[in-house]
Amino acid sequence: MRRAALLAVLAAALLGLYLFMRSPYFALDHLRIRGYQRLDPATIRDWAGIPPGTLIWRVDPGAVARRLEAHPRVAGAEVRWEWPRGLIIEIQERPAVAVLVDPAGRHWAELDAQGRILGAGRGTPALPAAVEAGATPPAGDGKGGAGGGEPGSPPGSPVPLLTWAEEGGAGGAGIPPLNLESPLVWDPGRFVPAPLTQAAGVAAVLAQAGLPDPPRRLVVGQGPVLVIQLASGVPVRWGLLDGEVVPRVRALAAALVALQGEAGPEAPAYIDVTDPDRPVLGPRRADPGR
Repeated sequence: MRRAALLAVLAAALLGLYLFMRSPYFALDHLRIRGYQRLDPATIRDWAGIPPGTLIWRVDPGAVARRLEAHPRVAGAEVRWEWPRGLIIEIQERPAVAVLVDPAGRHWAELDAQGRILGAGRGTPALPAAVEAGATPPAGDGKGGAGGGEPGSPPGSPVPLLTWAEEGGAGGAGIPPLNLESPLVWDPGRFVPAPLTQAAGVAAVLAQAGLPDPPRRLVVGQGPVLVIQLASGVPVRWGLLDGEVVPRVRALAAALVALQGEAGPEAPAYIDVTDPDRPVLGPRRADPGR
């Protein structure tokens, strides 16, 4: 009888523990989301794929992180429990370095440094703002309810437009029309064809350089060659995209530092960094025949 009583007590305890673990006390009731920039908490919740009322101990943080990392904008995700009823989700987004637009203005796509399409649409794009290099999201400790989130660092200036020269197009910047190596598919998660991928890499390095006169438009032509239009309107003759990037960025930065304060008619007609060891400043706009 003692043995039977002991077994009954043990069974009752196990049943009680089972019922307690399945009680609403452990039902997930909030997500603490950190680090998002272009994404929003609602999108992150949808991609996390956790049905309402899910018991927290039945949530696999690794599986949730993998689902989030399937989003084109998410470079990495860390998910961990916050007992007894919460989850902490930390997002690392891929920063947009350029907005690709077709010369006819029908399509646009945000690109990362590898030429991956992060988001796409039709018509005129709303230019995203760049996030400062090395910036980290604030830690924060507010739970924020079921949809609470803590955005990342404040953005900087708009990222530049990227396009290519077409036969007879207005955006060619005087360079030969480009023949793309493969068809361009305007779908998030896809990669744009070369040499647009190379141009996106150049845009990323230019953004990290923090130039006093930042780029606003990059045009790719056959060669492949690149022409950059700065915020001041001064064009930069970049030359072939196959060459080294960093030395040319340094040459451009040095030229801009030397030209600080010169604007309008005093600004050069162009800056040529095709040979980074011997950058060339064109004549002043006020003296085009010089």
